[in-house]
Amino acid sequence: MQAALCDEKQPAHSQQYFFGRSIMQAVLADYAVSVAELKRNYASIIDEATGAVAVLNHNKLEAYLIPAQHYEQLMDYLEDLQDAQIIQERINSPSREVSLDEL
Repeated sequence: MQAALCDEKQPAHSQQYFFGRSIMQAVLADYAVSVAELKRNYASIIDEATGAVAVLNHNKLEAYLIPAQHYEQLMDYLEDLQDAQIIQERINSPSREVSLDEL
């Protein structure tokens, strides 16, 4: 397998660096593979990857491939954040009394 190990682990958000007219985007994964390599060796890449895999198309970041468990955890976390936002909005909004019959 020809997956390239990235030099640094970065926080899970996109970063862009500007050099003159070109933009260089940080790869936020432990491994980076080309689309062609992913097509040829999908099973071995999945088996060897312990975290996110950056998928490059013509040396440009195209996508991230993450384990299903990580995706499910991200979705749970996102749902928790959305619930917290709703709670905060309701705490700050005026309340009104409701009888048990109305519930």
